[in-house]
Amino acid sequence: MKTKICEELMEEMRKETDRMRLEIRKENDRMRQEFLSQQLCADPIQPLVSPTPKSTKGSCATPTTSGDDIIEQTRECELLVATDKLPQVVTLGKVYEEATTLHNVPLSPDVAKVTVEKVRVPDARVPLPSDAR
Repeated sequence: MKTKICEELMEEMRKETDRMRLEIRKENDRMRQEFLSQQLCADPIQPLVSPTPKSTKGSCATPTTSGDDIIEQTRECELLVATDKLPQVVTLGKVYEEATTLHNVPLSPDVAKVTVEKVRVPDARVPLPSDAR
């Protein structure tokens, strides 16, 4: 009698565990899809105007800023990589919000200058966009 009750309880526990796993998997898939859709539909980064004022008198030349030397306007950022489970933070860094060029090359509106400050997952596979389809 005890054995039968134990077996029934174990079966109930297995069923409940399976139900909970399925529920967690569905929620995980929903969250992953939400994350990926936010990444694909994120507003593009708008080009920033150089903070250097222009000379109105013509008595001095307007200095050129390459964007490579702008360090004041930064904010912290994370690089997230989609995995089979939840997105994973693989690096911490900074975004240079006023940079308009990188190594004297103008940045397009959907590109930002960033630096990596700390690597959290050294062997992470970071996908890179390419023109090849």
